[in-house]
Amino acid sequence: MNLNHMLGSRSDFSLGESMLQIEHLVADAKEKGYESVTLMDTMSLNGLVDFSNRCKKAGLKPVIGCRIRVVQDPTYRKPAKATGEREKPNPMFMLKAYVVDERGITSLMKLLSKGFSDEFFYYHARVGMAEVLELEGVALSTGDLFSVWHLTDHDTKVAALQCRFGSVNVFSELVPINTPLFDTLNSKALDAATRLDMPTLVTYPTFYRNAEAAESLEVLKCIVTNTKMDVRYRSVQYVKDFFIQEPNDLAKRAVAASKRIEQFDGIRTGARWKEGLENIERLVSICDYKFEKQPVSLPLMAPNEFMTLGKKCIEGWKRRFATEILGHKPDHAEMKVYQERLAYELSVLKKMGFAGYFLLVEDLVVWAKENGIIVGPGRGSVGGSLVAYLIGITDVDPIRFNLLFERFINPERLDLPDADLDFMSSKRHMVIEYLTAKYGKDRVAGISNYSTLASASALRDAGRMFGLNGIELTATKLVPKEHGQSFTLTDAAKAVPEIDKFRDDQPEIWGHALNLEGAMRAYGRHAAGVVVAGEPLINRAVVETRSDAPVVNWDKRTVEDWGLVKMDILGLSTLDVMEIAKSYIKDRHGITVDYLALPLEQPDVMDAFGRGDTTGVFQFESSGMRKLLRDLAVGGTLTFEDITAATALYRPGPMDSGLLDDFVAIKQGIRAPSYDHPTMEPALSATFGVIVYQEQVMQVAVDLAGFTRAEADHLRKAMGKKDRDKMAESRQKWIDGCKTNVGMEERQAGSLFDKIEAFAGYGFNRSHAVEYSIISYWTMWLRVNYPAEYFAACMSIVDEEKLPGLVKDAREVGIEVMPPDINLSRERYTIPDDKTILAPFSSIKGVSENTAKRIVELRERNQNWKVAKIKKKRDGTTEEVWERDETSAVKGRFDSPQEFEHAAAEAGSKVNARVVENLKMVGAYAKIDPTELPPKHFSRRKAQTELMPGLIIDAVKADRTTDLGEAFLRAKVIHLIQDFKRCDGCSLKDSPHPAPRAKSTVKFMVVSDSPTWQEEKKDKLLEGDAAQYVKLSIKNAGLNVAEGYYTTLVKAKKSEKFLTNEQINGCSQWLNKELELIKPSVIVALGSATIKRFMPGLKGGVGELVGKTFYDPMLDATIVCGLNAQQIGFDPDKQEVLDMVFKQVAEVLS
Repeated sequence: MNLNHMLGSRSDFSLGESMLQIEHLVADAKEKGYESVTLMDTMSLNGLVDFSNRCKKAGLKPVIGCRIRVVQDPTYRKPAKATGEREKPNPMFMLKAYVVDERGITSLMKLLSKGFSDEFFYYHARVGMAEVLELEGVALSTGDLFSVWHLTDHDTKVAALQCRFGSVNVFSELVPINTPLFDTLNSKALDAATRLDMPTLVTYPTFYRNAEAAESLEVLKCIVTNTKMDVRYRSVQYVKDFFIQEPNDLAKRAVAASKRIEQFDGIRTGARWKEGLENIERLVSICDYKFEKQPVSLPLMAPNEFMTLGKKCIEGWKRRFATEILGHKPDHAEMKVYQERLAYELSVLKKMGFAGYFLLVEDLVVWAKENGIIVGPGRGSVGGSLVAYLIGITDVDPIRFNLLFERFINPERLDLPDADLDFMSSKRHMVIEYLTAKYGKDRVAGISNYSTLASASALRDAGRMFGLNGIELTATKLVPKEHGQSFTLTDAAKAVPEIDKFRDDQPEIWGHALNLEGAMRAYGRHAAGVVVAGEPLINRAVVETRSDAPVVNWDKRTVEDWGLVKMDILGLSTLDVMEIAKSYIKDRHGITVDYLALPLEQPDVMDAFGRGDTTGVFQFESSGMRKLLRDLAVGGTLTFEDITAATALYRPGPMDSGLLDDFVAIKQGIRAPSYDHPTMEPALSATFGVIVYQEQVMQVAVDLAGFTRAEADHLRKAMGKKDRDKMAESRQKWIDGCKTNVGMEERQAGSLFDKIEAFAGYGFNRSHAVEYSIISYWTMWLRVNYPAEYFAACMSIVDEEKLPGLVKDAREVGIEVMPPDINLSRERYTIPDDKTILAPFSSIKGVSENTAKRIVELRERNQNWKVAKIKKKRDGTTEEVWERDETSAVKGRFDSPQEFEHAAAEAGSKVNARVVENLKMVGAYAKIDPTELPPKHFSRRKAQTELMPGLIIDAVKADRTTDLGEAFLRAKVIHLIQDFKRCDGCSLKDSPHPAPRAKSTVKFMVVSDSPTWQEEKKDKLLEGDAAQYVKLSIKNAGLNVAEGYYTTLVKAKKSEKFLTNEQINGCSQWLNKELELIKPSVIVALGSATIKRFMPGLKGGVGELVGKTFYDPMLDATIVCGLNAQQIGFDPDKQEVLDMVFKQVAEVLS
């Protein structure tokens, strides 16, 4: 009897049921001496590829299975309460299927696809017996948890299975779990095995690595179902021994179960238990299915795809080289390089059979361009292909920009090509619809995304399930990253004191997080990945169709193992900006912009980059990137190579490693470029000897060590992934190559390899950097040459929080963004002249895009109006009823607000009275009503700020002061202070609560996060070092310190680094009462907690808001965001920042 076969294991792909990661399952099985392992996930085959590959590497036999959720009627839905219909029973059981041969996998895919269909899916994937009986190439067992023996008609179900699959292939499963329930179920299983002539099979479920991890599975269940641990109604698994055990432990459990049945039922069942143990090996022996990587499946694009591709290359050659593209046309001497490159690429594509893939992508891109959908110039490594450039997939000349084909397709690696494509965000859906219509709905689908618990999310979600709040979980945001990969929790605790403290403070949560790190938490859809197959996808994947868009079960790492080629079809909103700007330019100037005809490095465009004038410019919007551009410009006029390098270097890795500083220093002339060997200069000269791109690592390997380009790509990949085995192999090859190629000594070659390795992990994909820098250049060209059209286009698509920056930048170049004008505005931004942009009607709260269009329609057909009749009202007064004067000419404008009011009041106008009033409040009628104030009058700002969020950057002027000299009000404030000094609402109740400071006249309120230690000591605010910084800034702004009211969010000095929610909530009532009494028109928020208090819907970092103002209509006050004044003690330069904050206060008060 051979028990070295693990049959009951489920992986974390059984969401919430198991936390066993496949890597751990295989490694532990190998360590414990198992010869085979079964993967038996619930309604899932997602782990199949990784499981098979790891088992093969470990020398274990993989057995593939699936737990099938079977219900009586898979189409049944619980009736809604409103129907009054009673819910019908719909019994469920879980059957196990073991894959015997290829037919088993194919039929399981079809069964699971049915289970995930809109017809069958209901909270879970499920099928009926009819679908089970259609399976082929499988052996079945009656299940472990929720087995068929739970049903009253189990004999009927078993008989149907035996009839279809044969008695020898339907096992009565015995599960020796030591509980009365399973003793009863096992008795039923043994009885049925005798009566129905069924072979028995003994298994034991396996869900986690060791007994200590049992409780962590409960936490994972809560995470998956978003249920807190203290919820009473959650299901709890009380048996805690479903861990990986020694092979012979199963026999011991079987003996114990047999004895219990004999003791309580008086039946000897030892022989059947023994048979069940022996049948483990028999079942494993008949499961011969072995996963093999599948051949590529693509639509046939032409009878002779390679010949067709060649013809398209010839056509593209004539088209591309007939004129300048991006200001460049290769001369005759260069053409030989292009010819050699094209011949090489075509030979590789022919050898690897990828011609059809290129034709598929080309067809999609050409269709998009012909249908008015802007396509990006390229994305990712596809830019390295000359073939892709010639046939129009990309617009980046790989020879001109020194891009490598092998970075996209390595002729020595069997990976499938993966072209990433950018389309206009607003029209991306049309691209997917085209693919589906052309190739068939059953052959086009998205791909899955497997969401796992990385170190930070494992810690955060575990804490969340135990009720920790956001403040208490702050440490989880501090997990560092290296090369884009998060540190493990163990390493993070060593590197970050806050995480180390969390570990000590929350040992139970920390232990769960360690166990859960890396486990599956959810399935999703990949944001961009799409597969197009040459046959129905159901032959190669489980296809989920319960939503509008089909999705295959494989993710981006395994989809190509099934011969399915992924394309990333992405939406890029910057392309929408370019198209909108292009249409504005055509409408206003009659010019059709051809972006590809624009030469790179126009002086005025590059000068704008050098000044850092990049608000709204793709990739260059952040303050840090602007500073980098200005720093680079110190060294002279920027080039396209400079801005390309900037996009590659402005990332955490290169910045932390010093690569960025080196590049800037050399560009500025502070340091001279240096090369470790003369042969490295051709590859690195463009970036002053600094390794910026992955392709440079490849080129150095070719030039210095004599690698082929394919070998250099292997090296690049090994360095990027820190693959130690491949690195050791490549290192020796490098040393040997350097010695042979340039005569370098072994020690020097090894040292150079180690140096390059250290920086190679930060290298960026040059193809991607060039492609995206071209888009950045185009957007800057628009900003410089057609600023009004550019800003109008940007504001058309950005989120509300980015609007103020665009409005501010537009003003700096002399363009004013104005509220809508009733006679000029439309449903989109309008540009009446080069210095003005009118906001659309829909920018006003309460005005939808449809209403905006309706306003334009009413205007375009407006005529004169006349009194139709005088109507008597109930109160005895009269009312004029107006109607359109149909004899008058159509004016196409409103001559008075009354005309618009009449038009809006007509039946069916779809413009309500609130819209009419809101338009009046923002100044839309100013030009047609001489009694109205101008749209930009300061008295309108309050209404405009409230009704047009993001578009009004002028601060609402303060319109009141508070007189604290008034006895009754002063008494109320004093009484309030006495109350909060006695407060016991939080953990700081025993600490001093310093009193606020104010004189008789209050013009502004300053709110800090909490008192400082010096203020605590004095028992009053505005004392100590931080207070001096505040006073200095107030004076520098021309304000009077005595005209402020100084208070705090939390009334006592914080005891830890961060304020807790308990402390903030406990003190909130006191600040609310202060606001109610003082009624300040200006509130200065000094500190992150205070900013979040006044701006609860805050998106992004608090630091980005410093110096900005926001009007709060509920408080009728302008909020000015500042920083914690204590920071100035550590960084004196921040005094200037605080000065700027109070100058904003002075502006509001002026």
